[in-house]
Amino acid sequence: MHKELGLLTNPNSSKYNRFPVWTDGKGKLPKSDLTAIGFTSGVGSMLIGAKNAGFAVLGNIEWRDYYRLMDEEGRNTFIENFPGAFFARGFRDLDPFVEDDLRSRTIDLAMGHPECGMYSLLNSANKNASDQKRNAGDIPLFLEYVADLKPKYFVMDDLPQSFVALPMKKYHELLPEYDLFPEWISNYHYGNPQKHRKRMFMNG
Repeated sequence: MHKELGLLTNPNSSKYNRFPVWTDGKGKLPKSDLTAIGFTSGVGSMLIGAKNAGFAVLGNIEWRDYYRLMDEEGRNTFIENFPGAFFARGFRDLDPFVEDDLRSRTIDLAMGHPECGMYSLLNSANKNASDQKRNAGDIPLFLEYVADLKPKYFVMDDLPQSFVALPMKKYHELLPEYDLFPEWISNYHYGNPQKHRKRMFMNG
């Protein structure tokens, strides 16, 4: 999976001038007894809630290049939204001092939303059942990161149909130390005009 997602690609490749594999946080982390981190968390939309609740967001480990894009002035959405937080392509790209710090502390919360395009209504019409069953997207990567750093709690956002590719049994196998609670929520009741746009939140 790491090879498929480009996590083993040479970090000195020229494309990483615009999509850095590692970016130091700008500014200082807010002082807080609560810490949060993003795994495949995009621009940090879910982490905004953690930030507003008083968590210090340490950083985001995100393999998708387009989320790490720097504009002409060297700005990135995640970095701008979370002062002091780092942004990394993968565990291999972490600054050694940052990695030591992450492994020595207890992280309270991890949040993320792995790829779900395979299971959207638009995509599923063009995919047969066997294709969907084989493709679990990058959900296993998110679970791998959780198993590695072992935050106290985690929240993962995806679509209910993703259970076709990765059933609940697999979650229990990959994260045996966690109590797992999947929740189905309709976006319609939170302002989305799509009545049948449902999300699955896996809470651990």
